[in-house]
Amino acid sequence: METIVLVFAVAWLLLSPRLAPGLYMRFLLRPDKNCGSPEDKQNLHALGGEEVYFLNGKGKRLRGFYFAGDPEKSQSPSFVLYSMGNDGDIEKRASILALLLRTGVPLFIYEYSGFGKSQGQPTLKNAIDDSHDAFDFVVERFNKKSEEIVLYGESLGGAISARLLSNRSAGALILKSSFSSLARISQELCVWLRIYPSILLPLMDTGKKLQSVVVPVLIIHGHLDRKINWRHALTLYSNCPANRTLLWLPNSRHAFMTEADEVIFFNGVSMMLEVVSKATAMIHAHCQYYDWHEAGEMGEPALTDESAASLQLSIEDYRQAAGMLSSFASSVDGPQKFYDLR
Repeated sequence: METIVLVFAVAWLLLSPRLAPGLYMRFLLRPDKNCGSPEDKQNLHALGGEEVYFLNGKGKRLRGFYFAGDPEKSQSPSFVLYSMGNDGDIEKRASILALLLRTGVPLFIYEYSGFGKSQGQPTLKNAIDDSHDAFDFVVERFNKKSEEIVLYGESLGGAISARLLSNRSAGALILKSSFSSLARISQELCVWLRIYPSILLPLMDTGKKLQSVVVPVLIIHGHLDRKINWRHALTLYSNCPANRTLLWLPNSRHAFMTEADEVIFFNGVSMMLEVVSKATAMIHAHCQYYDWHEAGEMGEPALTDESAASLQLSIEDYRQAAGMLSSFASSVDGPQKFYDLR
């Protein structure tokens, strides 16, 4: 009897997601599901993007699309790096890309290894590594400073973007319909995984990653999301130490937005990009102030009064932009209207 128990215990341990991730990868990553239709492909090409290929760290060709943005709509130096969810291809995101491009800000979206037309094997580790390669590609190819890059991640891409932020500097983080931890969402979607403790589940805790984030964070979540419950958004929000905003989409599901919620989404993202723009200007003014201050101490002419005034103005501009985003988000009805969330 003891031998049978021991065999079952060893099998239980060896078959856990932590020790045998390959057994569960087909449930986590589904590159062949929900790919774009012919109509989606037409809609994507109608956006006027440029199909771009780049090499990841393993020498595999990854596919991406670059959209130059519209200077007439936005003078912001921001650049959006879009990390996808766990299924489909770029074509499937044509509608959400159209919304983001209305802001006028340039954008780059890429497909993980094994997704769409990208080479390689679809694994979680490869997807995480690909995000770093995509970030470095954007910096080099499009000559962008790290503080100008806004990381946008949907669903699994939100967790990947948060993890990327712990290894690369960026200007801001936008999480759309994302989960607080992979262990939590795995047990919610797969009841049989509840036989395992968290330590034997995939270690991808976005909530913990956010505890050390200092850049602005915008969390967007649909109240009617039946794939990733809206309570994940509350957990993510509560883990951000500062510069956080939670924007609800009252009538939207995981991958579907109503027309009214599209307006909310667009306004929220536009305001967030303005916050990033003002934050970048504030950082530059701060650096300039100390450069001039140091020059003055060295006996060289220094416009300390002018630099101090410029710094103060940039701080006020940033606070105003952040306040407008916060006020807008607060005006949108979310779960707090229906539940006691105290």
